[in-house]
Amino acid sequence: MGPALILLAIAAYGALHSLLASQAAKEGAVRVLGRIASRYYRLAYNLLGLATLLPLLALPILLPDHGLYPIPFPWGLLTPSGQLAAVGMVLLAISQIDPWRFLGVRQLLEAENPSPGQLVETGLYRRVRHPVYSAGLLFI
Repeated sequence: MGPALILLAIAAYGALHSLLASQAAKEGAVRVLGRIASRYYRLAYNLLGLATLLPLLALPILLPDHGLYPIPFPWGLLTPSGQLAAVGMVLLAISQIDPWRFLGVRQLLEAENPSPGQLVETGLYRRVRHPVYSAGLLFI
């Protein structure tokens, strides 16, 4: 039951994350809460994402004897290197855009109508459409 519970929790997190990232969800928030929602949406999205990710990360600790898959030798030794590279990729990707906009803080500090972000076509974004998601897959 442990692996199934972990996979179900990952699927639920991914579904919620994707639903809330949709344009329809953002427009719905503006309809319900008014224009102020566009300023707070990204920050609220990130805080909710963090709040729902922490219990997900706790599952392997709470269910230590229920691994999802074995990693055979010598790949088990290389896995932490790949995960470290993924963390570096996330930090690099965020540094190549406006980190404050990514977190949702910049939108709070802007005037009533926040400006749309700039399309980044350099660095990691030149090769990968969404390096943060790609790094997440590499980490897993």
